Amino acid sequence: MPDPQQTVTGGWVFATTQQQTRRRGDPRHVRFSSDMRHVYGNPQYPLRRLGTLLSEPISYGTSKRLSEEPLRYPVLRMNNLTAEGLDLTDLKYLELDPLFAGPLKVRIGDLLVNRTNSDELVGKMAVFDQPGNWLYASYLLRLRLDKKQALPEFIASFMNSPAGRVQMTRASRRAIGMANVNTTEIGAMLIPLPDTKTQQKLLTPLIKARTERAAERAKAAAALSGINDEMATMLNIPFTGGPPALVYAVTTRTTLVADRLGAQFFHPERAAVLAAIRDADVPHRPLSQAADIIRDVVAPAPGETYMGLSAVTSHTGELVPVGDEAASALRYQPGDVLMCRLRPYLNKVYLADHTALCSTEFYVLRAKPGVLPAYLAVLLRSKLTTAQTMHMMTGNTHPRVSPDDAKNISVPIPSMTDQRAIAADYAKRLKLANTDRAKTEKAWVAAQLAFDKALLG
Repeated sequence: MPDPQQTVTGGWVFATTQQQTRRRGDPRHVRFSSDMRHVYGNPQYPLRRLGTLLSEPISYGTSKRLSEEPLRYPVLRMNNLTAEGLDLTDLKYLELDPLFAGPLKVRIGDLLVNRTNSDELVGKMAVFDQPGNWLYASYLLRLRLDKKQALPEFIASFMNSPAGRVQMTRASRRAIGMANVNTTEIGAMLIPLPDTKTQQKLLTPLIKARTERAAERAKAAAALSGINDEMATMLNIPFTGGPPALVYAVTTRTTLVADRLGAQFFHPERAAVLAAIRDADVPHRPLSQAADIIRDVVAPAPGETYMGLSAVTSHTGELVPVGDEAASALRYQPGDVLMCRLRPYLNKVYLADHTALCSTEFYVLRAKPGVLPAYLAVLLRSKLTTAQTMHMMTGNTHPRVSPDDAKNISVPIPSMTDQRAIAADYAKRLKLANTDRAKTEKAWVAAQLAFDKALLG
């Protein structure tokens, strides 16, 4: 295929053959075919198709309905496979006869691949490294390697590297708002393959850079989420956590007044935090009196992305570059606070600094006069709030905080001076975290490029 040529206006044009478009006519595939030729034109080792390195065929996971209840088998899903590897904070489970579970199990050393996800995450690979019996869901693929030929960590590292992503981006297709890649396309991925001893040698500096990056990111996350535990002390509210009660009781009168029968609603931890907020010297009010819940529902234009739940990091309130598509979304503005209403234990709260769209699984909160949005965002991530919302959620498969319960979350509202001080504390932590992470991020990118160069020249 001819190289792309730059025009006098700065744009790019390219030509291709009719035979090429008959095989695969979408523009992205044609464009990245040219990139493939440049990136893979001078391999330092033989190029092997990934499918030839497997000990058994690529397989799909289970499509059975999963449960929030901790049943026999934890099941890995596409949201558990992130740009940073496996994230096990949000799991679902399946009760299944061991006879039928066998083909769905993952072993240590298996490769898991996102076959359907956003453009950034489709095709991402991770090496499974957890003990015990685990299954995987249908949006993932399982690859079991012949380890005499290829090390799992080597294959995952290459396919997640810039050079590997060129292939994955070229192969993936858009469908129903997501990108996907099939088993044939995964099996056809080209791997520059040295012997396993050389593979391990090339991995050593890459693993070192990744380990240092992960350590710095964990340190930053701990600093950012640390304010969640410290908020009660900052506000002089004597709450350190609820009692570890396994058995508790309430009176019939209490259930009638609350008009609720759910046991979690009367959990001692929720009662303890409400009492601590009520008895403190800091003024408090229901969330409905501190912020308005905005429901500006819109239909995204074709190709317009919105911010899904996976784009907000738990406990820290940071945004990661993940774009999704849906038939409907909520519009938010700078200064709005987005609080996840689905699975509140994930603790996803984001302070918006731009206008965009988000999932309808968020509450879009617009602070009222006297409430600083930056303070409200920190407060809603703190234990003073999560100790309430954890025991407010209803529903088994998709537990949520209802609008009425959200409006009644008790929020302490100190003086504006104190609100600004708390918001400034978080901003200081965020700035320091970004500075420290940038150093190891730069080293990580350099290590990935050096890894690719050693393999492809």
